[in-house]
Amino acid sequence: QPAELLASGADGFHQFVHPDDLRRAYAIVTALLAEEARAQEEIRCVGRDGQLIWIGLEIQSSHTSAEGLLIHGTASDITAQKRSEEEYRQLQVRLQRSERMRSLGQLAGGVAHEFNNQLANVLFFVESVKKGRLNQDQLSRYADLLHTGARRTADLTQKLLDFARHGSPKPEVFDLHHV
Repeated sequence: QPAELLASGADGFHQFVHPDDLRRAYAIVTALLAEEARAQEEIRCVGRDGQLIWIGLEIQSSHTSAEGLLIHGTASDITAQKRSEEEYRQLQVRLQRSERMRSLGQLAGGVAHEFNNQLANVLFFVESVKKGRLNQDQLSRYADLLHTGARRTADLTQKLLDFARHGSPKPEVFDLHHV
C-alpha cells in the first residue's frame, strides 16, 4: 500500500521498491535528506502478493527548528492509470501496424494494376502477331512500346525490391506530362 511505503521511512522503503527503480528511489531520498527539496516521481513497487504496483509520489523535505529535517508527502496508487497508458500505447502500435498493412495493400493493388496493364499489352501484341495483323511498321512500333513497358516494369520491380530491403529511395527527375 502507498501508506506503507511512506511509513517505512528512509531505511525501510527498499523492501517495497521494485529492484529496477531502487537506485532512482535512493537518489530521490538522498536529495530530500541533503537539502530542502521537492520530488514528484512515479516508481514501481512490489506488493506483498508479488504484483507490480505503480506509486505516484509527491514528497517534500523541509527544515524546522523543532524537528530538524521533516520529510512529508503523499503516495498514490497509480497502477490503473499506468495500465491504461500501456493499453493505449499498445492500441497505438496496433493502429499503426494496421495503417501500414492498409498502405501496403493499396501499394500492392497499384503494383498489380501496373503489371496487369503491361501484361495486357504483351498479350495484345502476341495475339496480333499470331494472327498476322501487323505490318513491319506496326511491329516495330509495338516492339518499342513493349520495350518501354518492360523497362518501366523492371524499374518498378527494382523500386519494390529496394523498398522491401528498406533501401533508401533514389531521387528521380521526371516530366509529369509523360507519367
